[in-house]
Amino acid sequence: MTELKRHAPTIPVVDMGAANAASQIAAAIAKACREDGFFYLTGHGIAPEKIAATFKAIKRFFGQPLEEKTNTIFAILIHISEGMSRFLRKTSEMEKRRIIRRALI
Repeated sequence: MTELKRHAPTIPVVDMGAANAASQIAAAIAKACREDGFFYLTGHGIAPEKIAATFKAIKRFFGQPLEEKTNTIFAILIHISEGMSRFLRKTSEMEKRRIIRRALI
């Protein structure tokens, strides 16, 4: 299994770009979550500009008054719920069982 390198005294680093099998990366992430609760992910291939834009959006979101944040969260939940409803209506019972079984294994 991939040995976890430390980015800071308490945050393990998981390198997705290393020559590791997906199962080794998953095991390293699981270990970090169990033992530390956090991990620093490297080698993921996400452009630094996208990461910076994401942090900017996060800062903007959390800088809003509580009522605006709550309204945004509710709008997102409603959108997700509507998408899931459409998916469930269009998916056969057998396919739903297969998806759930695969998710639980």
